[in-house]
This record gives sequence, structure tokens and C-alpha cells, in this order.
Amino acid sequence: IRLNEPAVQTREAELLSPEIISVAELSFTDRTNKRVALLINNMHFYNPALTRHGADKDEQAVVNLLHTLGYEVDRHRNLPAQKMDEALKRFSRRPTLPLTDSVFVVVMSHGGMGTICGTGNHRIEIDRIYERLNSRNCPALKDKPKIVIIQASRGGESPLARCWRLL
Repeated sequence: IRLNEPAVQTREAELLSPEIISVAELSFTDRTNKRVALLINNMHFYNPALTRHGADKDEQAVVNLLHTLGYEVDRHRNLPAQKMDEALKRFSRRPTLPLTDSVFVVVMSHGGMGTICGTGNHRIEIDRIYERLNSRNCPALKDKPKIVIIQASRGGESPLARCWRLL
């Protein structure tokens, strides 16, 4: 086989440039697929200095993206840690989960190492998100992609982090 033969060059080009499939187009053609996403956005906290200005714009951008990808978005705002966990539990029990091919979970808040801040003075462990969506607690999502996006600082010595540490 000679590499300069047209058939070999064509096959090589096919291997180097894989077909790009539009996820949005696929989701709209299959009406049996009920894609769902959970979005939690904490903007206002017990301490006004912790307000996440502009977070509403980030939230709308994420919602627009998820809608474009064919996801119904279950939106929550300004939840204390316990209510965040309850929202995760309710989401993991949604009756439409067996009909979805994947889920998104997006959490936007302040955070620390391994934790996400609720609007009160408590935090939720990031591992709790994965625990709520695992095969044991959410069998409807077994073998399905679970995309988790966390937009949260992890602490540090910014004025915001010092303020949070004073609790």
C-alpha cells in the first residue's frame, strides 16, 4: 500500500477529522428523551458582604445553554445547606430520570476545600452531590453520564474568605 494513493489519503483524512454530531439536534429529534438538569445558585447570604454580584447573569447563561442542549432545568436560588441537600434528594427521585440519557447538576455559590456554602452559616460537602447521584441512591441514573459543574471559590485569603472564616 502506498500512502500517496487517493484511497489511502481519503481514509487517513476520515480518521483525522471525526464527524461532529450536534447534541442539541439529537435531543430535539428524540422526544422520548426527557433530559433534566438541577441548578442551585446562591447569591445572597446571611452577611451582605458575601453577595455574589452578577451571579444572576451567570445563572441565565447556564440555563440558556442547558435549554439549547435540550434539558429541562429545575432551578433553585438562595438555599441554606440543608435545603441544598433536600433539592439534591428530590432531584435524584424525579420520576422522569429513567427517560433521560444524562443529567447536569450545576451549583454556584461560595465554597471551601471540599464544601459549598449554603446561604446560612452551614456548608454541604461536595461529596454529598456525588452520593445523592450514585447508583445505590439513584438507580435511574446507573450507567448514564452525570455532569456536575461547581462554580465556587475554595477559600483562600481574599477579603471574602476572611469574612467567611470569622463565623
